[in-house]
Amino acid sequence: MVAVPTKGPIVVIADDLTGAAELAGRAVACGITSQVVLLSRGCEVPVLQSASDVVCVDTDSRGLSPEDAMVQVRIAATFALELSPRFIFKKVDSVLRGPVLFEIRELMQVFGFPQCLLVPCNPTLGRTIVGGRYLINGKPISFTQFRHDPEYPRLNDKVTELMECPPGLRLALTSRMKWPIADVIIGEAQDIDDVLFWARKVRKEVLPAGGSDFFSACLVMHGGLSAEAVFGVDGCLEHAEAKTVSRELFVCGSASKTTVDFIAEQARRGVRVIGLPREALENDPMQDRVQQVSEKICNALEDVPRVILSVGLPLVSDRVVGARLSSWLSMVTVDVLHRTRIKRVYAEGGATAVALARQAGWHRLRVVGELARGVVMCQTGGETGVEYVIKPGSYPWPAWVREAPIQHET
Repeated sequence: MVAVPTKGPIVVIADDLTGAAELAGRAVACGITSQVVLLSRGCEVPVLQSASDVVCVDTDSRGLSPEDAMVQVRIAATFALELSPRFIFKKVDSVLRGPVLFEIRELMQVFGFPQCLLVPCNPTLGRTIVGGRYLINGKPISFTQFRHDPEYPRLNDKVTELMECPPGLRLALTSRMKWPIADVIIGEAQDIDDVLFWARKVRKEVLPAGGSDFFSACLVMHGGLSAEAVFGVDGCLEHAEAKTVSRELFVCGSASKTTVDFIAEQARRGVRVIGLPREALENDPMQDRVQQVSEKICNALEDVPRVILSVGLPLVSDRVVGARLSSWLSMVTVDVLHRTRIKRVYAEGGATAVALARQAGWHRLRVVGELARGVVMCQTGGETGVEYVIKPGSYPWPAWVREAPIQHET
């Protein structure tokens, strides 16, 4: 799929941690080893300490300006070339948030791809592109929770208007009927057959980019796996449940309706929910205030096996404030990990997941398994090594997570 040596791993370049983990989890679910590498902004990628079939690099660039995002992508691409990749895949947000086309163009220039085939939607999750419109379970995206996204509100369902296009980049959207003359071609898809069709169109001169369904289809067409192994029977893949554990902490930084509903549901079940102090909206975290919140969490874990740390403050759309809140959440969580034994940490939302990983010094994550679509369990290292479960804010937790017992066993 790319004109470089073919003995190395499949390399995925993603713009956020949950996206990188999602595709790494897809690989593990198919019996392929994978790991996630976090790229520090403006720095080289850490040297890999072990080999794997798939290496997913998080550039942490979704919230950056196009110029800064392209710098991150170029560093990741340089790292990828050193691995002599079997092929390159550009993971983008399934609803096209972030400087998507700028990052794609940068990869095309680094690797010399004359074209990119972009299939962002995930029909297996009800996310489709039909007639040039983006639909969520048949409803225009502009009438779903994505309309209220604090950073990238989806106010339009016309796919080509959901992204900023770099000057001079030729963009075209098409169905199966034709292959247009363009630099970036967006493929419509309303089912897995459509996605597999587009995967067949990927050649060595075409950069594949998109969501987890398209990545899975590329594993079928170019990775030697069967469609049944990748997508399961009738497109439904069964997921093994990970045994629930005592002393687990949920860190919920997403503002999505899915997250809000989950917190409310857990509170009704008796799970202790602890929020940040109101000063977090205006002030950077101070150690004494961080310790006060973490002490509440540690005390709560003496009574119940599950605690939720949430923002617990009014919704904000300011990116600076959002980053500050993520910093609060991550510093509190790391303080908890140093104070008491935690078996498993669940992080909800890409910004939250990456802020916590960086605060804890988790620069490489070994992917253990895919617990549900987009819900991935990783193993961290270091003194605060834990099972780390992460997912995008808009994806639901599986039922066995939501319904787990909340009383200590006696």
